[in-house]
Amino acid sequence: MGRIIFQVFTAQGTKAAWQCEGDYLSALFGKTVKMGFADKLNQIRIDRACDYFAAGGKRSCEVAYQMGFKDEKYFSSVFKKLKGEGPSAYRKRKSAEKQEQERTK
Repeated sequence: MGRIIFQVFTAQGTKAAWQCEGDYLSALFGKTVKMGFADKLNQIRIDRACDYFAAGGKRSCEVAYQMGFKDEKYFSSVFKKLKGEGPSAYRKRKSAEKQEQERTK
């Protein structure tokens, strides 16, 4: 599932690709993963976005679109919900941590 985050990935697209009923797929996914499909997908996308922010060089809007979010505000909202801080604050904190690590080497 991690490789697919760069595409617009939806439960409907998955149902069509796997040729099964949506209710069955949702129930099976929830039972197996212990969270909803959209929640898990957002978790994967935000974790991957954190990798991009930690590496530096990309703006929030670029990362949001690369992770499959069509709306930067929604991306920021989901990011803050899952990480406890917005993308800008996270990026700044990671940048400061990276600079501190380089100074102490």
